[in-house]
Amino acid sequence: MKILFIIMISVLLNVTAYGAEWSINQVMKFTPAIINNYNGIADYESIKIEKDFLTLQDSANGWLQTETISLEKDYILSSAFVHFTQVKTEKASTNSRVKLCLINEDTGKTILEKIFFSSGSMDLTNVFYENYSLRLEIYGSDILIESFGLTRKKLVIINTNEIIVKPDILFYGEEKLNIKFNLFYPVFLDIILFNEKGTIIDYLSQRKLFKEGTYNIEWDPEQSKSPNLSSGKYIVYFNIKALNGKQIEATKKFLFAKK
Repeated sequence: MKILFIIMISVLLNVTAYGAEWSINQVMKFTPAIINNYNGIADYESIKIEKDFLTLQDSANGWLQTETISLEKDYILSSAFVHFTQVKTEKASTNSRVKLCLINEDTGKTILEKIFFSSGSMDLTNVFYENYSLRLEIYGSDILIESFGLTRKKLVIINTNEIIVKPDILFYGEEKLNIKFNLFYPVFLDIILFNEKGTIIDYLSQRKLFKEGTYNIEWDPEQSKSPNLSSGKYIVYFNIKALNGKQIEATKKFLFAKK
């Protein structure tokens, strides 16, 4: 008897794995059911379906692995979860457990794994890849798997409206330009200063890795070696690239007065 893993939700969006989809609540949930074929599962060993539960088939342990699950660049994973019960019998093992592994499908390597002795979740907040699979390992014939899966959330890197460039008019020799911004996730960041003709005046950051946090970057025109430094309108250009490949561009303007 083969296995079908179906998504028990009413509205489905964004197909990302054969037989598995993200719900409007951004959950991909695999729930076992008896039928003559299976979806969403790439491979399995020593498992069977009993009623609405997944359990072992005449073995001390077994496993299954999902098909590839891909994420759009606007999303990142939030957590992996598993729901199961343990049958209370005289032969029930005190060491029965479930291991959930998140696999990077591009390399085949395990990114994170966690052992569960009861239903729970595994935090995936700082995982930045595009293609994954879930591997579920069962140890103990008294384990009954009800469901397992992933949750995701929108990737918000930066609020560009909250980037602050001060002062609005910068006077040479009197003050420095201050650039303040807040990052919610690690990024590679270019910050480039242009004049109104599009000529590069200075690089304030070149492909530098910034972790999440609040930053203040200063530019001192007196330290600039640019031969094109003159009074006029200036543009601060931001090229922001998240670790999952999502890219954002932003610009801020100010006036520069050189004596």
